[in-house]
Amino acid sequence: MFETKVGRILRLAVIALIVGVFLTVPEYMLYTNVRDQVVADSEDQAKRIASTVARFVELDIVSYRRLSVVAQYTEGSYDRFYYEKMLRTLREIREDVGAAYVFTLKVLSDREVVYILDGTDTTSEDFSPLGSKDAITAAALEAYRTRSATSTGIQYYERWGRFVTGYAPIEDGVTDAVVGLVGVDYSADYLGALLRKVRIIILISLMVMIPVATFFVDKLLRLYTESQNRDYVTRLENQRSFHANIRRRIREAGGVFSLIMIDVDNFKNINDTHGHLMGDRALKLVADVIRESTRSGDMGFRYGGDEFCVLLPGVRSEDAVSTARRIQENASRRILRGKNGDLIPLSMSMGITDWSHGVSAKELLQQADDAMYSSKKGGKNQVSVYGERGVFPTAP
Repeated sequence: MFETKVGRILRLAVIALIVGVFLTVPEYMLYTNVRDQVVADSEDQAKRIASTVARFVELDIVSYRRLSVVAQYTEGSYDRFYYEKMLRTLREIREDVGAAYVFTLKVLSDREVVYILDGTDTTSEDFSPLGSKDAITAAALEAYRTRSATSTGIQYYERWGRFVTGYAPIEDGVTDAVVGLVGVDYSADYLGALLRKVRIIILISLMVMIPVATFFVDKLLRLYTESQNRDYVTRLENQRSFHANIRRRIREAGGVFSLIMIDVDNFKNINDTHGHLMGDRALKLVADVIRESTRSGDMGFRYGGDEFCVLLPGVRSEDAVSTARRIQENASRRILRGKNGDLIPLSMSMGITDWSHGVSAKELLQQADDAMYSSKKGGKNQVSVYGERGVFPTAP
């Protein structure tokens, strides 16, 4: 069917928009799932490291408990040898596991903790000396109360970047008490880089998939539209397409055009005598003849049953007669044989009319139909033209 360039662009834009929405939703869900999985893996890793360090500290829980219960952490009030040994050990663990910070805490209250051990380099400004206090986090308090490993999720600090902090309780097996917590700050900066890469990959995939999907959806829609507007037997466009084209041409006042209405003579006899398969062959033959007898800009339609229509843009009825005669002559040269090899004659009665301003599609079709029936009444295999003074036959 006819489609303007602007109409096609608009249709493709709408298809691309719809396809984009349908593709973006699952892509966003994929990104969300990847993000959640990556974050969950980071949290699990932080908790595993914290739990491992807690189990290590518990190997010498007596020394650690003595260190953690000192009221004032002044020189000589605690076991400095044990303290420095543990600092070195935590630094080694931090470096081995790739953690940013590894430390232990003592919970003073629901609001406050005190640092016991810190695996950060003692010369760093980020080092937390023995006895330094800080506010307790919700995850740390939860680990202390539930006696299970917890994590904070991804947190962002302008100074340190993104972190996932895992906490695990340090338990005294003798007293069955929680004597402290291990905290592990696991850098999540790489997560941001990873998720940016995921977003870029998804964006690139959308940039590729949307045009490709739009192309195939457009093709499928065009095939569907074509199937709705094309006759299955003859592969000519059908009555629905015919009416749409007539209405469009009249609506646009598209200048001169003629209409030929064609009826296959004695078609019922072909069906009754030789069967419907032979009838279909006859219809296909007529369609082939119409194609070979008309110009590339002309349009052939199977109107229904044994009736066909031909639209001839830019042609007056006197010139349309030549096209009609050419169709008849080409059809007469075609050989169609019946079941017993009998030659089946193929002829057509035709009616021609011109469109003029003010004539509706229904009126135009009626004019061509009247002219066609005049040809049938006049002995068939005739061409008649509808004019201002009525219908008149044309000379062979």
